[in-house]
Amino acid sequence: MKRLIYLLILLVGILPSCNNEDTTSPNTSVANIIAEVTGAVAVKYTGAGVVTAANLSNALVLSLGTSAKIDNKKYMLGVYIFFKDFQDKTGVFRFTDREGVIAGDYAVGTFDVGEGNNKKTFVSDSGQVEITQLVGTSVRGSFYFRAKEKTTGEIIEVKNGIIAFP
Repeated sequence: MKRLIYLLILLVGILPSCNNEDTTSPNTSVANIIAEVTGAVAVKYTGAGVVTAANLSNALVLSLGTSAKIDNKKYMLGVYIFFKDFQDKTGVFRFTDREGVIAGDYAVGTFDVGEGNNKKTFVSDSGQVEITQLVGTSVRGSFYFRAKEKTTGEIIEVKNGIIAFP
């Protein structure tokens, strides 16, 4: 499980090639993920990104990754759903942490703040994502999760999340 989470964090690092809109004044027409972040980080997040799918040894992973620059600070938010039967589907999936093991399908959420040596990475430890539409790269749904920063232990809540990939 740890290896998968580190792979996800690496994938999130690739996201800078995604649309990096300056969302100082959010334009929701180009947003793929919208959420409110509270706790150690407080921001109304609106980001654009991509949908990818990859087969790992134990699951098909649907990656919903976005990035944004808000008030001159870089953010990345990712929702990753692991389909253990290698079949993507709609439904409700629980978020887990790096150590957690959930029988069946599950999700992992990540939230990065900053860049380089100043980057903080938060990884989910609870919450859920509901996917209501999934056809190819067209994904719709909602989510919330609580996350812990991997080195400092700081806590954030990512709530009122909306997923809208065309």
